[in-house]
Amino acid sequence: SAAAAEGYIVTLGVKPDGPATGYGYLRPGAPLESCCEVYKLDAFVEKPDRATAQDYVDAGYFWNSGNFIFRADVMQSEIAQFEPGIFTAAEAAIEAASQDLGFMILNAEAFAHAPKKSIDYAVMEKTDKAALIPADIGWSDVGTWRAVWELSDRDELGNSIRGQGVVMNARNVHVRSEDTLTTVVGVDDIIVVTTQDAVLVLSHEHGDQVKQLVEQLRSENRREAGEHKRIFRPWGYYQGIDEGQRYQVKRIVVKPGQRLSLQKHFHRAEHWIVVRGTAEVGRDEEIHLVHENESIYLPIGSKHRLTNPGKIDLELIEVQTGSYLGEDDIVRFEDAYNRG
Repeated sequence: SAAAAEGYIVTLGVKPDGPATGYGYLRPGAPLESCCEVYKLDAFVEKPDRATAQDYVDAGYFWNSGNFIFRADVMQSEIAQFEPGIFTAAEAAIEAASQDLGFMILNAEAFAHAPKKSIDYAVMEKTDKAALIPADIGWSDVGTWRAVWELSDRDELGNSIRGQGVVMNARNVHVRSEDTLTTVVGVDDIIVVTTQDAVLVLSHEHGDQVKQLVEQLRSENRREAGEHKRIFRPWGYYQGIDEGQRYQVKRIVVKPGQRLSLQKHFHRAEHWIVVRGTAEVGRDEEIHLVHENESIYLPIGSKHRLTNPGKIDLELIEVQTGSYLGEDDIVRFEDAYNRG
């Protein structure tokens, strides 16, 4: 907008269609331009209870959409003024950035020093350059699974199914399950999300508590809070299939022309069975070509490297056996992707 070009940080305020309690609100101030509807932003207001939300709607407040329009130099100047810790950390992360497959990778250690603050708290509540443009666009931030259900196609009982789901004798159920059959019988007003990693079941009433759930999982050091079964890497991906006390089975896919690091492990041996494509395997001083339906054994302590020399994806099944199967049991000697 013209206001952003002139140096204002403009936020889109959504015209409410009801007293929602799941959004923050914006209080408009005096008009900034006579030609169009742009206002000085008077205040940000936290998520209210229902009675207060109705007062806000009656008073002409807007929902906080979290969308901003601004000149880069203006935002940079405001962050440097109000949050120098964020500015310094971001600057250091850019100066120490690296390149990976054409992407700029910010330096994680430098960036981690930035205080964790939203743009609302860090800048918008402090700046004198905040402006508001009303937007009547039927907006939803889809911030809860209930919102997903509300936006989904539903049958005459209010049930919405995406993927592999069956609902019987129930109302207002949302099932999302791409791979595994998920069934709900005789339970109303719930959301069920099934993935390869975990199953989430929650009521409509508590649909905004997923963030607190994730925080609890992190406090318990649950792997599922931070990573998926399918882990992507510059060369392709690997995915967990099965695991036991002294074994682990993975599916590994390597893109054409890509290679893994030259490495070794102190606590595990590996068996690689090729199911698609051709693998070039370096094992100590030997080079082996392993074709579909062939396998190769990598003893504990052997230096090894996997390369896909072909024109199609290389897919193999890896069986790890040993006393410790963690991903940190790895010594890299050479790495095309500059990892430590």
